[in-house]
Amino acid sequence: MKSDRSGQLQSAKELASHHLKSAIVDGRYKPGVRLVETELAEELGISRGTLRETLRELASEGLVVMRQNRGAVVADVSVADVLEVYAIRAVLGTLALRQIRGKTEIQRHLVSRLKPIAEQARKYGFQQKQRGLVDLDLAFQNEITSSSELPRCASFFRQLSVEAKRFVNVLGVTYADVDQIFREHQQLIDAISDGDMDLAEVIWRRRFQRAAQEFLDAMNQREIDTSAWPELTALIEFAPDSTQPSATGQ
Repeated sequence: MKSDRSGQLQSAKELASHHLKSAIVDGRYKPGVRLVETELAEELGISRGTLRETLRELASEGLVVMRQNRGAVVADVSVADVLEVYAIRAVLGTLALRQIRGKTEIQRHLVSRLKPIAEQARKYGFQQKQRGLVDLDLAFQNEITSSSELPRCASFFRQLSVEAKRFVNVLGVTYADVDQIFREHQQLIDAISDGDMDLAEVIWRRRFQRAAQEFLDAMNQREIDTSAWPELTALIEFAPDSTQPSATGQ
């Protein structure tokens, strides 16, 4: 009985976490909105204690902020948030690509997994299905970090991918040039297939540079004082005056 009860509580907690995370990431709960415990606990059919535990976990993922006298509030999206998330994701992807350098069998299996994702993304792009295209683009990136066989690298990257998706929805960012996304998918597949990991790294980092720039543009931050975040801006090779073609590589 004790085991059944524990399983039921865990299931309820997981369902509550999934519901709240989806609502925050999709933008249904806007930044700054207070998450009232009594209302949410009743709505989700869980105890306030279970809800508090769920909210603390969401806070650890950067989706919620716990504030004194206000409780849980949906986290804002700031310039620093975007720079930090994209700098870390760029570095984790680079680490993953370096980890599989020279490992032809892993590279071959990775390419076989990337190809169908890229093809499906192309179909969604042609059908102008923005949400589906974002999900597939993130799945494409997650496959690369998962191939590294570095569990913490892959897990942290997936967690930050959730934040990246939230940025897209909250800021209303769209793919400026879907053809560029398709080209970059193919270029990464070709580079990995050829074992040219130096080129793969270059494509990867440029992709994140453009993505960060487009998010900052959406926040009306076209000129950034890079001295405020020197390490973060350096990691994503931030260049306000970049004249490269625009494409949101989420």
